[in-house]
Amino acid sequence: MSASPAGTPPTPDTTTTATTTTLPAALHGLLQAQAYPGGAVQPPVRLVETHISWVLLAGQHAYKIKKPVKLPFLDFSTLALRKRYCEDELRLNRRFAPDIYLGVVAIRDVPSHGLRVGGPNADDAGAAGAAGPVVEYAVQMLRFDEADGLDRVAARGALTAAHMSE
Repeated sequence: MSASPAGTPPTPDTTTTATTTTLPAALHGLLQAQAYPGGAVQPPVRLVETHISWVLLAGQHAYKIKKPVKLPFLDFSTLALRKRYCEDELRLNRRFAPDIYLGVVAIRDVPSHGLRVGGPNADDAGAAGAAGPVVEYAVQMLRFDEADGLDRVAARGALTAAHMSE
């Protein structure tokens, strides 16, 4: 997987918040409901893209994948570094939102099944026990109502000092 935006757009039944997406073709299998634990995710899986991450909203969970980029202020250029930064994000953010940050999961390329997201332990092969090479890592979070995001609260004029101290 390279840092170039060589991926093709997601399938038509998948929504994105960006006009186009740079999700690499190698990760397009994550847009399918069966890629997630239990395979019980209700489609469509939704992709949200930031400058340095892809967030896949799948059922009641969100999976945040670090883009393979190297910038002056961060280095996500290798799989090992992306795993480390996922673990750092989990450790830091669990202090403030322990019910939301669940773990770091391995994304594996399982023979005859495609991409599969493991359980909330980076080395877990997932509920089905499927094994395959790890191709990526993600921070697994409990999905929350997007209306509760600080950007939306601020846009409504409802942001208070209490929000900033929590």
